[in-house]
Amino acid sequence: MRTTVTLDEDLHQALKEEALLAKRPFRSVLNDVIRRGLAAGPNVSERSRFRVRASPGGLLPGIQPVDKVA
Repeated sequence: MRTTVTLDEDLHQALKEEALLAKRPFRSVLNDVIRRGLAAGPNVSERSRFRVRASPGGLLPGIQPVDKVA
């Protein structure tokens, strides 16, 4: 299937270099990159999120919340 896409210059250059290094057609490299991106699934960053559990705070015995500076 033939379609037209507009690539940012840096992406175009990176894909072009990859095609030259791999001695493969630009079209083939572009298709592989798109396939890998789609296989990663939507919102890859969502899967790698982590949560921080809060624990009750408080001061240790003998520590005053406000010390007077002399």
